[in-house]
Amino acid sequence: MRVNDTQARKSCNLHACLRHSMRFARWTGFFPVQGLNQLTADGTKFKVQCFYGIYNILTLMGQSVLLYFTFHNFFNSEVSLSSVSYVLFYVVNFTAAISLVRLAKCWPKLMKLAEETEQSLTLLKLDGHTIKKSNIIAIVMIVTSLVTHSLSTIFIVKLTIECVSNTTSTYLSNEIFESYVKIRMFFIFNHVPYSELKAISAMIFHLQTTILTCYVDVLTICCSIYITSYFYNLNKIIYSRKNNSAISWGQLREHYSKLALLVKEIDAQLSSFTLLSFFGDIYFICLQLFTILHKSIANFKFKNCDAVKSNSMLASPEYIIAYYSAFLFLMLRFISLSLFAANVHNIAQKPVIPVYSVQPEEYDQEVERFQLILRFTTVAFSGKLFYVTRNTILQAISTIITYELVLLQFSKTYLEDDSVNNTTSVVDNWD
Repeated sequence: MRVNDTQARKSCNLHACLRHSMRFARWTGFFPVQGLNQLTADGTKFKVQCFYGIYNILTLMGQSVLLYFTFHNFFNSEVSLSSVSYVLFYVVNFTAAISLVRLAKCWPKLMKLAEETEQSLTLLKLDGHTIKKSNIIAIVMIVTSLVTHSLSTIFIVKLTIECVSNTTSTYLSNEIFESYVKIRMFFIFNHVPYSELKAISAMIFHLQTTILTCYVDVLTICCSIYITSYFYNLNKIIYSRKNNSAISWGQLREHYSKLALLVKEIDAQLSSFTLLSFFGDIYFICLQLFTILHKSIANFKFKNCDAVKSNSMLASPEYIIAYYSAFLFLMLRFISLSLFAANVHNIAQKPVIPVYSVQPEEYDQEVERFQLILRFTTVAFSGKLFYVTRNTILQAISTIITYELVLLQFSKTYLEDDSVNNTTSVVDNWD
């Protein structure tokens, strides 16, 4: 019992909410932190001279190679929406990979701060439901990302067989694989000679990028769930204070201030991820909405594929399932990120009513200080340049609609440019 009590005192709920998803990021090559297997955060440390550190360096090198070839393809081919999309996709994800290294360096310090704050919140306890909820959401989102990636892979394999490959003997032939890689990673193999080693390496790095795209959103969502649960428990105590006057306003104000400071410290590490998530998600939502709304996109020709086969492939069940499932997942991911992150600000404002409705006989300096904190302190996650609130969600929706109209106005130019390049932008930007 003594060991369990000691472990409970040392446990960090933020570590418990994030450690499984952070382990997955480490397996993927983006988070070289040791000690994530432990139940407590005491043993976590950033270390380069280990397997995961070397793995992370190789991953960053691979991501930089992909980024280089997207720029090389952009400057050595006709400018199109496809080439711009690939540049933005890999720029956003490479920036996220670098930000994860920075987060890994600060991870032990952040966990120590969270642990100290949790132990000082004597009136609040985080139940196991919150930890389970954050882990389940992280697993579901990552698995769904892999499923949508697999569906797009199935479609491109069928595209390869129908339009490119001359062999039908086996789906596992070298010719099928080579043609598939050249379609999916055309921005590389249009400029360098093909080899199996290069192809396998490029596909592995691309898969890592696909997972990272989803993981950036997962990180912010799990932190939002963690913070929201603490504010929810504090609000319950504040609203029920009439029945428990033994809890002073000074204690409640102190707990609120500590949670606000914890939000600020977490946001200092996550704000860059939130900015990248909003920018990337809004752009690719606009891109895919444009593809859906512009019906003449069906006239698009895939490379080495005639018009009849192109239209047949675009009408196939594989294309419809892969494309619409990817678009639906992107929308759900963006909506989840927005709602969970905005809920931090929303629930942090809940104490306004009871604090400003204090009876005259109870009004004292602590209540006044609490009122000033609520009035002049913005408790919310941010994206560097903006706070994530419900108004931000409405602004994001209006931005999507505005830029969608702009894209539709330039639709003729888009079709002409991509028909010249014969790229596969309709397929590859799903991930």
